[in-house]
Amino acid sequence: MLAALAGDRAARVSFVGLDESGDAAASAAFTRTSGARYPDLRDDGTLLRALAAWLPAALPGTLVLDPRGRVAARIVGPVTAGELEPVLDRLSAA
Repeated sequence: MLAALAGDRAARVSFVGLDESGDAAASAAFTRTSGARYPDLRDDGTLLRALAAWLPAALPGTLVLDPRGRVAARIVGPVTAGELEPVLDRLSAA
């Protein structure tokens, strides 16, 4: 769903994945099979620690930043298009 949404909104929204898996092969396979065309960063824990104050308390989680880099939304758990699209529409309109 994220890969499709990122493709649909590529001109207006940038997506970045953050993979905290310790298994590089599994991470690469997931990225390939998901169809994601956005960057997927592998984290050794450094990024998650640095972003801990803003990230959702559970994984998976989604953090949406506005054009100025401020947190516009936090979604804990798997995200659906129905949850994410209104947030992106609001930000695109601003």
